Amino acid sequence: ASTPDTPPPPIDLPAVSEDALAFVQNQNSKNKVLVWSLEYCEFCWTIFRLFDAAGVPYRAINVDSFEYAKDNMGNKYRSALQSITDCNTFPQCFIDGAFFGGAADAVMKWKSGELQEIL
Repeated sequence: ASTPDTPPPPIDLPAVSEDALAFVQNQNSKNKVLVWSLEYCEFCWTIFRLFDAAGVPYRAINVDSFEYAKDNMGNKYRSALQSITDCNTFPQCFIDGAFFGGAADAVMKWKSGELQEIL
């Protein structure tokens, strides 16, 4: 018999802080293409490879990197990001300050030509 299929437990994120929300909103607005990501996320690597192959310049912020470990800032940014997108998966891509979606969205919209129109 196989084991029952149960989802993993949710991640306990800190409450959304004004500082974290301001940082996320500032980064979203000042970067043409911004990818919020996790360092060891294969879906994140997919969107990076797509943008790299297409020559699309982007900025990546890995919220789980050592750079954001102090004072749990990475998780504070993650919480703020989730409050904006209502999404808890990665990557989360913003184009011209607007939430675009994740890796699957980018690949599908690239294949249909929709992504090229907004870049």
